[in-house]
Amino acid sequence: MIDGRIFPKQGTEQNALISEMLSEIEEAFNGGASAVYVEAVYDRYADRLGSELNIYNIDALSNLLVSSAKGAFTRKHTYFVKGWSSANTSDDVEKIFRASHVALTYDDVHNQAW
Repeated sequence: MIDGRIFPKQGTEQNALISEMLSEIEEAFNGGASAVYVEAVYDRYADRLGSELNIYNIDALSNLLVSSAKGAFTRKHTYFVKGWSSANTSDDVEKIFRASHVALTYDDVHNQAW
């Protein structure tokens, strides 16, 4: 039970998806991101969330990931952060631009930023 809601027992396929999302979030933090936006995670996995976990909204995903992360990150407003740190999106976007050797469009940055 999470936030007063009952979820069915998770199978191997469901656990694999949760582990995959947690790994990608951890990778983003290890790569220097200060925040990972819940909506970005939801958008990236929307099809699989519906079919494998029956999750159809951002709040349900957020609650599941925070509880599954076992303290590795927390949610502040609309994003996840390591511990109780603050997001610095300006630095995150600057890192993306510095790492690129070609001009980037808004879509390019959106696809790389979490």
